[in-house]
Amino acid sequence: TMPSSKLADPRPPLPLPELPKDEQLVKIEDPVEFLKQAKRRLEDKRLSNANSTSRGVQVKKFNQKGSQKKETELFLDAANTHVNWKTTGVFNGLVKSVSSLPVANIMRIEEKQDRFVLVTPVRSYAFSTENQVLRDLWVRFLREQQVDKRRRVKDDPFLAYIRELWDSVDTDRSGNLKLDEVARVMARMNITCSKDKLQKQFETLDKDKSKSLD
Repeated sequence: TMPSSKLADPRPPLPLPELPKDEQLVKIEDPVEFLKQAKRRLEDKRLSNANSTSRGVQVKKFNQKGSQKKETELFLDAANTHVNWKTTGVFNGLVKSVSSLPVANIMRIEEKQDRFVLVTPVRSYAFSTENQVLRDLWVRFLREQQVDKRRRVKDDPFLAYIRELWDSVDTDRSGNLKLDEVARVMARMNITCSKDKLQKQFETLDKDKSKSLD
């Protein structure tokens, strides 16, 4: 295990540009730019602010019959591969605070008057948002994400896998990986490397001496 003090970049991350309003976000025509901007709006707020008291967008989740709904927070994980919502309860003897649905398991996304429904082979999950624009934002993001992933896997499955790993550790959304983030990617790929060797290889690849790789 590598000591974080040795790997941490002393420079504070650059602030991200201000997000467009939801009405502007959902109208972005370029799919790549839309996904880039929308995931910042919908992902776990603790990725950019560890002290955030909330984690996502306020929604109401319907029960299986669709007759009752409960307030919760809906958010994406760091890699944008799972839709998550806060929950409370005991499942199989364990207290569970967050439920998670893999985007890959969603067969289709239905839009109804006051909600959107994520349909999987096993069951459906229905959520209502505070307004239609936010509903449209979730629906478009999830559909675009599915199309984007299918395209990337078809073009180059290995590259798609690396891209997903990259996104999962690039929590500050800088588009670059610092030394500690590279170490986490290698750990997830089960690649072992000594701290000194990793440091030396990182410095060799860091041509512009920015202490990050892009």
